[in-house]
Formats: sequence, C-alpha cells, structure tokens
Amino acid sequence: MWTCDKQAAKLFGLNLIPGEHGDGLRGDGVIRYGGNSGYQAVNLAYLWGAGRILLLGYDMGHNGLTHYFGDHPNGIQVNSPFKMFMKCFETIRPKDYGIEIINCTPGSKLDCFPRMDIAKALEHDNTRAKT
Repeated sequence: MWTCDKQAAKLFGLNLIPGEHGDGLRGDGVIRYGGNSGYQAVNLAYLWGAGRILLLGYDMGHNGLTHYFGDHPNGIQVNSPFKMFMKCFETIRPKDYGIEIINCTPGSKLDCFPRMDIAKALEHDNTRAKT
C-alpha cells in the first residue's frame, strides 16, 4: 500500500511516494497531487509504466453525489470540489506522455479525456493483446 503522506506512511507502515503540487504528470519517482486521489492514481499508473489508463469512478458529481462512493458518515461532511478536480485533470495531456487515458465512468462530468464503455475498452485491450 502506498501514500504520499509522510506521517501516514510512518504511522501505518505504508510505502511512501513523494508528491508535489503542479500541473501534469511526473515520471521520475514523484507524483503530482492534482487535488484528489484519482489524479494521483493516474500519475502513479504513468509512473509505473502504464501505456493505457481506464478511468472508473471519476463521475465528478454526477447524480448529485458529494463523493463517488456516496456521503461520508456523520462527522465528516466535506464535499468534493469537483470543478477544481476537473480543472486539474485538464492539465494532463496524454499525448505529451505517450499514453492513452479513457474515461469509462458512466455519466461522468469529466470530459477532457475520450470516453468509452468499459466492456468495449477491455475488449479492445484483449484484441490488442492477441495480435
């Protein structure tokens, strides 16, 4: 398990990956925060050599949810700043990194990446693997 939080790494015995604020992705052992864990996951996938990244759970407030997983339990009432998240994702230009990012999240408001149904995206991957 990984984190970019030094305190969490120490407290819970997690692997630490350095992170920083900034636009776009890094591929040199450091990830960019992008204001949300989904952005960090994209940077981590790129850092670890993914050439094609399929996004799931990136709804950005679709259906009026405060988080893709629903509301936090009582006591934690922080709403996600989806507009800021989407603006951060716009700083990732996949061609600049030689990767492909496809949003497979049904109804997603995130529109800076091409969209595709997850079954078709996986079928496409299986077809490519056989050739």
